[in-house]
Amino acid sequence: MTIRVVTVRVLAGDESVRDAATSLPQPRFDVDLYRDKKSFLAVSERGDCDVAVIDLQLGGFSAARDLRDLPEMSEALVVMLCEREQDRWLCKQGGADLVLVKPLQDVTTLMTALDSVLESTK
Repeated sequence: MTIRVVTVRVLAGDESVRDAATSLPQPRFDVDLYRDKKSFLAVSERGDCDVAVIDLQLGGFSAARDLRDLPEMSEALVVMLCEREQDRWLCKQGGADLVLVKPLQDVTTLMTALDSVLESTK
């Protein structure tokens, strides 16, 4: 049985998000972490990413829109993180396929969100 590796690129400065991302089970999830939008977008030009997890607090609105404009990333799914429930609409306007309100309780919250967004594309 072959395990499908899900490539996840994370733009977040929040330590709880970074901890959850690095705790995702391997080899199922291959995770790259970024703290700044410029590095995140530069690497994203290569493509090779299934899901981008983007924190609204780190310029996430423009990062998500810029990501969607990259032809190599047109198929990537976007999970956006926000601080307040009322910012969900802003994340959706930025192109989020799924929105999570921080703080993340644990790795299970992030893993469930990734599974949900991946399942929605089948």
